[in-house]
Amino acid sequence: ISVSGCESDKCAISCGTGPWEQGDDDHCYLWNTRQMKWTDAEKYCVAQGGHLAAITSSAINNFVLRSMASRPGMKWHNSAKAIWVGGYDFDDESNWKWTDCYPFQPLFWGRNEPNNLNVEGCMQLVLDYPTQSHLNRKWNDWPCNILLPSLCMKRICGRGTSNLLANPIPTPSAVNTERSNLAAGGK
Repeated sequence: ISVSGCESDKCAISCGTGPWEQGDDDHCYLWNTRQMKWTDAEKYCVAQGGHLAAITSSAINNFVLRSMASRPGMKWHNSAKAIWVGGYDFDDESNWKWTDCYPFQPLFWGRNEPNNLNVEGCMQLVLDYPTQSHLNRKWNDWPCNILLPSLCMKRICGRGTSNLLANPIPTPSAVNTERSNLAAGGK
């Protein structure tokens, strides 16, 4: 599994017309009801000009949960509703990151999550999970090969953002290179 870097990501001038929708904040959202593995969902989002959604504030979390509740096609297992979002730790266990390189803060994990119970390196946002209600409206780490609907997101320019992220977090490959250099005694 690999995640592309964010060095060339650009913000959007507007959400435009079509499948992207304006959120309550400075982001555009694209709902994907087609169930995919996490990596395929991220590839889909990148092809559409965004990334899997980074849930970086209460406002974004509330908007996404409210939208999920009223949106058809978000069910994935019996009556449970959950989607893939952009959190992952598969390249460095317990070091969670967002696919869009936004700084990660552990804001909305479910109780006792993340637990990596079944080699779970990808993040889902759960709206409603009847048999595990402690996960309702929370993040959960989940195996990346499970098929789920997903949510793409891109930032809108001019609302506290620039064309490129000002201080992007290093890409997973850059982090691994830096670790290798440190292990070899380099800087």
